[in-house]
Amino acid sequence: MSPDFFERMEIETGTKLNAVQRQAIEHDQGPLLLLASPGSGKTTTLNFKIAYLILEKKVNPRSILGLTFSKAAAHEMAERFYDWFHHLIGTTASFSTIHSFAFQVVRDYGSTHRLQYTIIEGAIEKTATHRPEQPLHKRMILRRIFQEINRSVITEDQMDELLRMISFVKNRLLVTKDIETLKTTIKHFPEIYSAYEQFKLRDPLHPLMDFDDMLTYANTILSQDAALLASYQRRFEYILTDESQDTSLVQHQLVEKLALPHNNLCVVADDDQTLYSWRGADVSKIIHFKDTYPDATVLYMEQNYRSSKEIVETANRFIQRNKVRYPKKMYTENPSSRAITVETLPAYEDQTRYVIRQLREETNFKEVAILYRNNSSSINIMNALDLAGIPFISRTSTINSLAIGF
Repeated sequence: MSPDFFERMEIETGTKLNAVQRQAIEHDQGPLLLLASPGSGKTTTLNFKIAYLILEKKVNPRSILGLTFSKAAAHEMAERFYDWFHHLIGTTASFSTIHSFAFQVVRDYGSTHRLQYTIIEGAIEKTATHRPEQPLHKRMILRRIFQEINRSVITEDQMDELLRMISFVKNRLLVTKDIETLKTTIKHFPEIYSAYEQFKLRDPLHPLMDFDDMLTYANTILSQDAALLASYQRRFEYILTDESQDTSLVQHQLVEKLALPHNNLCVVADDDQTLYSWRGADVSKIIHFKDTYPDATVLYMEQNYRSSKEIVETANRFIQRNKVRYPKKMYTENPSSRAITVETLPAYEDQTRYVIRQLREETNFKEVAILYRNNSSSINIMNALDLAGIPFISRTSTINSLAIGF
């Protein structure tokens, strides 16, 4: 393709793309693995790729499916696409989370087979058929089963662990013999899991379904209902997935089914940013992408547009410790900034004292953030901030980590 498209898009959007981004955008046949380092413009590249397919290849926007890991990512992609290209295209492609797409599959199947699925998870429970009564919730069911089997009341920490383990089992598609060998602090977990699954299927015409069931049900449905699978395959000629390093085995299988037979699949991932292995994410599918798609093209987006040289160089040194990864190296043309200081402290108390000392030297708390691995780690620092009279806002993310922004 001539550079006319990119020149026109630069005029229309003010965005100039580098050589690798252009190569990824022009790749329009067969599987593509786009290894996108942090700050490399992956959302921009995905959106421009969709615009390229529509404007240059005359692909029907309705036959393009963009799948993301989170609602926030789906919203961001759709919003950017609209801002950049709506005046040129007049419509948009389909952007969805994998869970939302899976639930659409379940609904389509349920309407054909007269099954009334009831979702038992979320702040407000919903049913596929809008049944007014909602007496059950996932936590309530698990609380009762745990008490019946263990003869004790479940604690909040135990509930969190139980929910995590159930999600792990479903996302990794584990069978009974695998479940029995899992390491967990939940006593009699295999029995609890089995009882939970049996309870949800007590009425075959009105099965109960949690969020992870959306994925496993959809995967099974598309495995068994050839006509329904074919209808989705005909509908979506191109599939693009974002944050694919955090995709679980069942999610990978769903995408693989949908992409057949053309395999016009663009997978955007960074094996160095895997965050969700604790709940079933399987980065091995990315590492061994060529095993699944021998004719795949693999491109490296290594230029970082977001960070200073110090941040990029430090991140490169740190991530080299990971031995199971693609051999990529970030770089940036951004200028230098302040130096990075790395402190090694022996205990939580020492960490807390260090943070408080550093904060006392700051003049603009709005420019400071403290990141945690998990929620429980926040207790000491939040207490210390209170005692020190330092104002803060706590925000809990979807990966159970806490950011305190001042």
